[in-house]
Amino acid sequence: MQLSPAILEAAYAYLAETPPFNEWNMPDAEEVIFEVSQSKRKQGHCQCAPNDGGTFKIMISDRYHEYTNSLMNTMAHEMVHVHQYRTGLHKTWHGRAFKALAKEVCDAHGFDPGQF
Repeated sequence: MQLSPAILEAAYAYLAETPPFNEWNMPDAEEVIFEVSQSKRKQGHCQCAPNDGGTFKIMISDRYHEYTNSLMNTMAHEMVHVHQYRTGLHKTWHGRAFKALAKEVCDAHGFDPGQF
């Protein structure tokens, strides 16, 4: 699959309409910046820029995502970080709060928590 910002935006928009994201008051897809990266280190990354009006940027590496399932898994992971930031739960990005939110997402979507 050849990733593009439009595909990333569509993946985000889809997930935002599903539980638990649809209960988390996620920003609309049009309010998020999406970029395809070439990162060898990170499958995905979320940048939160409070000094820029609270704009979020989600970057997904095309080196790790040949199939839809892995893209959706990574997008959902980054969306948990967006929710953490918006609710003040971002003190430890992959701590207890993340794990609890990730469990909700994995249970709802059938993602493997060990891969999330």
